[in-house]
Amino acid sequence: MPTDTPSPAAVADALTEAFTHQNVRPIQDLLSRTGHAHALADLDALFTGRAPDSEIVRAVLRAQVGHVAGRPDLLLLLVSYLYARINEMWDLYADQGGVLRTITEVLRTGFPESPEQVRGAGSGPPSTAITEHTSIMLENIWLVSQGMAVSRAVNSSCMDEVEKQAGRIVAAMDDQICRIRSILDGGELTDWLSEHANETRDYYQALVFCAQATRQFLLAGRRAGDQGVHERREVLAEELAGFLEKVEQTRRRHPAKAWLSGDLAALAANLRIMREWVNRDFLFVEDATVVYIYPFAIPSAVLDRMRLTPGRDGSSASTGYGADPISAIRSRCEERAVRVHGRPISAVVDHTVGDDWGAESDYRVLDVSLPPVLITMTDAAKTQTTLTATLRISSLGNHSLRLEGALVDADVHLVNQALRRPSVVMGASEKVRLATSDHTEAWSRLSEYAQEVITEFLNGLNDDPSVEQSFDDVVQRTVGTAVALSHSLLVVHSLQVIQADGTARHACGSEISDAAVVGSSLFVSPVGRDAVTLEEWVRYRPSPDATDILGDYGYDGDIVLRTANTTVVSAPETPDWMALSYSAQAEFIATLPGVLLGWTAEITEYIRQARDQLDTARRLLQEAPMSTVQERNALQHTILSLEQRYADLRLVTSDVRAKLNGINSPTLLRDLIRRSYFDRLYGAAGLAAYERSLLSRIQEAEDLYQAASGLFRAFDDRLAAAEFHRRRRLNTILTTSATLLAIASTAELYGLLNDLIEPRPWVLAVEVTSIGVFTLVMVGVLVLVGRQPRGRDARRSWRVPSGGAGPAA
Repeated sequence: MPTDTPSPAAVADALTEAFTHQNVRPIQDLLSRTGHAHALADLDALFTGRAPDSEIVRAVLRAQVGHVAGRPDLLLLLVSYLYARINEMWDLYADQGGVLRTITEVLRTGFPESPEQVRGAGSGPPSTAITEHTSIMLENIWLVSQGMAVSRAVNSSCMDEVEKQAGRIVAAMDDQICRIRSILDGGELTDWLSEHANETRDYYQALVFCAQATRQFLLAGRRAGDQGVHERREVLAEELAGFLEKVEQTRRRHPAKAWLSGDLAALAANLRIMREWVNRDFLFVEDATVVYIYPFAIPSAVLDRMRLTPGRDGSSASTGYGADPISAIRSRCEERAVRVHGRPISAVVDHTVGDDWGAESDYRVLDVSLPPVLITMTDAAKTQTTLTATLRISSLGNHSLRLEGALVDADVHLVNQALRRPSVVMGASEKVRLATSDHTEAWSRLSEYAQEVITEFLNGLNDDPSVEQSFDDVVQRTVGTAVALSHSLLVVHSLQVIQADGTARHACGSEISDAAVVGSSLFVSPVGRDAVTLEEWVRYRPSPDATDILGDYGYDGDIVLRTANTTVVSAPETPDWMALSYSAQAEFIATLPGVLLGWTAEITEYIRQARDQLDTARRLLQEAPMSTVQERNALQHTILSLEQRYADLRLVTSDVRAKLNGINSPTLLRDLIRRSYFDRLYGAAGLAAYERSLLSRIQEAEDLYQAASGLFRAFDDRLAAAEFHRRRRLNTILTTSATLLAIASTAELYGLLNDLIEPRPWVLAVEVTSIGVFTLVMVGVLVLVGRQPRGRDARRSWRVPSGGAGPAA
């Protein structure tokens, strides 16, 4: 097979296209022309969609390393391809550290010695431009993991970590630039590597400047006398101007088309606003409670009901926990059957919901206590936060993992970290541990802890894995939804404003929405993006939904703001019991997206399976002649399975409707003013769209049931007709056999009589006549049997599955 040898210039052009225009096609084409077209699909699969298993990554890469052995030009192209694809993947997926770690491991195993080590040992071939290029490209791959560490620190708003990790990359790039300058006759690829190294160095050096500048900016938001950190605003403004000028100088060194131009522009824009805002008043949260909510639904197949399985014989089989999820959870936990963190859960108590909720409502709550969680930031201060952890189980299906902690003496930096903490965009620059001495396991972010807890809890409820063969998929979908819908609830008890001289004044709750005060953008914007730079909330735009929801339910000066994934209840001039009323309903609303999406997903899956079974049954009904017992049994088994599926579906939809009616019922809350506040929260959360999607799925299920009912009737008709013809044939055979037997028996009887007495002619005539009459009578009976009409009870009437005679209401 003819192959091309790529020139360094072609590799340089392909890398330029990949990094400048995010187009990896040229480097893919180069690799294909070298005879690696057969392996290109396997390589591409490593960087598209969900991260592959590490063993798959190892197998693919080891095969490619073997293919290029002894070909420095192909090795350079393969490593360049990997570097371009890794960077492309990083642009599309914020954290693909697992894939990168495996790639790094394989490459280090395949190339354990760098050219410098070989030359230092005095053995091996002399270094060439190609080997130097390959060595530098490999080093760039190693440094991507360092760059991801910087990104995680930025997402955590961890200035010390950004400065440390970015500083390491700057030092590595300084060394790389010196090495590149020593390459002789490197051509265009050397020029590309030199330009790329300088751009990378300058970008991370700019991040170091930003970390230092942000630290100074935040000093303006500290109170005078707080650990002696407050400084005069004029000094801070001058320092910020100096850092901004350094970043601007870096921007001017690189053309607008460079890959880092947008990144540097974002850094400069952030610093520019900080310089402008440093003389403003700053918000300061003196005392607050923060609640992190991970909402989820429990699959109905393993909990939540007594499921009656209708059978053809009218029998029922119990396959569930019973009608009450509260009792079900309590029972499982008291049996010590549910294990989280390797230990059984046993601390289960009824949660007092308070008198905001209607006495006639069905809303009840069970709290399952978990060990407290300790979070330690990896910055120099090693800031720690302790959270109480609870699994909150609701009779209405809106369950959640709930973590609550205190936020005391928090400047805007700490508030930013607190609001970002539960989301997946919170960088892994914190250590999450259980606050118990006998458990050493740690997670790198709170969302990872939540994933493990909810997974283990749901698995613990499933005492019979055969209930749902795809239960693992259901759990993973539920857990993924819970993390994606994570919500931060901040209840501010005491709020201050730090003025230009460092003195603090107490503020009313509504001042958190004052755009003139630094920090307000934190409360009116959602946490929904990977951070570009530190404390980038200074550039957040207010969410159009972040308006005061409290309305006439609260007092003047109180405010409740809700965004897509945050709710802030700020009522420092209101008694705690009233603020608790504000926050309790806000927390309830934050748990609803999980259950609404869970119900929708579950019904959608039932519909998919039911539709597949319906199509199969239709095909069999059209094709199967049902002339044999085996054919009838096969079709009947298919219909039985379909009937079971529709019975399950109708049970789910009827239960969902009942719970949804409970949520929407005016009696859920104690009075109309509370209900009005609840409805405003409901609207601000966009739950109407969730509900419309759910109701459309329920309607689709009911329409599908009507279609299936027609199939059931058609099957009944076919089955009844087949049964009628079978019985008719059987009756004919039996009657004919009996007639022949009777005639033979009569003739035999007359023969015996004739043997005993001498027959006379009239006696023989009577015998012959009686046999003839008997034969004619039996023939008439056979004719009547053959013409017997189909009885009214010959057609089996279809029994409506347990769920009612019509669609679920």
